[in-house]
Amino acid sequence: VLLTAILFSGCDKNDTDNATGTVKFGITDSRVTTATKSAINADLLTQFELTISKIELKNSESGYVTVLESPVTVDLRSFQGKLKSLGELDIPIGTYSEILITVSGVKISYSGNVYASSVNGETTLSLADLPGTIFTPTQGIPVYFSSEMSFSIPLQFDMAENNELSMRIQLDVLPSCSEISFNCPVCIVPEQVFAGLNNYFFFSVIFEEGIQQIKHSPPLDIVIVGGADVNYAGIHTFVDFNGVGGSITAHTSQHVYRGEDGSLLVDVEDMAVNTTPLTPATIQATGETDVQALEVFHYDAYKTKLQSLGYQLISGKTYYFSLRKKWTISSGNSTYEITRLCEPIPVVWQ
Repeated sequence: VLLTAILFSGCDKNDTDNATGTVKFGITDSRVTTATKSAINADLLTQFELTISKIELKNSESGYVTVLESPVTVDLRSFQGKLKSLGELDIPIGTYSEILITVSGVKISYSGNVYASSVNGETTLSLADLPGTIFTPTQGIPVYFSSEMSFSIPLQFDMAENNELSMRIQLDVLPSCSEISFNCPVCIVPEQVFAGLNNYFFFSVIFEEGIQQIKHSPPLDIVIVGGADVNYAGIHTFVDFNGVGGSITAHTSQHVYRGEDGSLLVDVEDMAVNTTPLTPATIQATGETDVQALEVFHYDAYKTKLQSLGYQLISGKTYYFSLRKKWTISSGNSTYEITRLCEPIPVVWQ
């Protein structure tokens, strides 16, 4: 998931090689509301325990800097909209361009059925209907962690000497999962369902500085069936970490194609100014502000664009799209822009 972060700079760098600044970082499940029509039923997903083995930041001069060396296991369903601290570290000053997250295991409880896979252990499935019975890859259980998986996104920022930045990793759990049908040979009801992983984690990173968009970006509860334009409302949650308040003076919109598993990022239209009024357009100084923006999904135009780019989508299959939003924000004596990629929208192709 591509992300444009705000460029921060503090005091001037000095010429010493060991000058550093401090970065604090945490993680959250960005979605806090159930979505009955999502690819996975949020009400049935009670555990998403992720083992993060390493987090690295890419420095333009010295390469990757490790900011998390010891593995951390966190159940993100316990941190929906809340921040789980992962610690803080002094890192070299300079320009940074990327964050790389390495994952080594997962444990997911869905409808009482528990799937677990790790590079340090076996891949197993236990079913609520058969306590004590363990199924393994020999019965067709998918193995995700035969080796560690790494995911990266661009993250542009400057670290100045003695500067301090707070960074939150927002992982949207629901679209990172998918339902898997399992034919249980010894169950009364043979067809069982558990949750596994998609090929790509949906995550983003924000700095806790000024007004920022947090949590997920709906639309929730919609599945678009191709054939005509679809009007929908996106709800975007903002927080002012400086406690000043401000206003959104402009916003632009652009839909992108995410592919069958969400891992792509293909523009299907140009970024264009959205003239629809926001409700509200003012961000309060304290607490959260939910901003509604009206959008239009132009199915026929996107279908033509994808065909021109060589994408052959199959009728009846579900593919994912996302809305990319750019916000122009005025707060205090400054005006700046932030860009966020909204959650995946499932589209049944026609």
